[in-house]
Amino acid sequence: MNKVILLNKNDASIGEEEAKYEFLKFNLLSMGLPVAEYLPETYDNFTVNFRIKLRETLFKYQVFIKEIGKEMQIWVDNKLIAEWKRPKFVLKCDGEEINPSKRLYLEMHLDYYSSLEMES
Repeated sequence: MNKVILLNKNDASIGEEEAKYEFLKFNLLSMGLPVAEYLPETYDNFTVNFRIKLRETLFKYQVFIKEIGKEMQIWVDNKLIAEWKRPKFVLKCDGEEINPSKRLYLEMHLDYYSSLEMES
């Protein structure tokens, strides 16, 4: 799947982490696993303690998250069910914006696969 999200020019890393977290949260909750209490509403609240408890629970259900750099794969029963690829960023300019500090913005192009999203 491909999706484009608009960001302020200085928010690339924050926007990327938030989008990746939403992808992870969607997939884990869609699988019906009892992990909702370890997945707070926002990425900012996703603390180390939540991450540790989430990993412990996922291990019990044989769900594995493989992270390679900024990319992520979710495996269940040795099958890849979801994959997040590092997004691409495109710097854009809005010539009609009066405020010069707001003229430049980013398009974040997401590239991901989820067998769960196809089913819903």
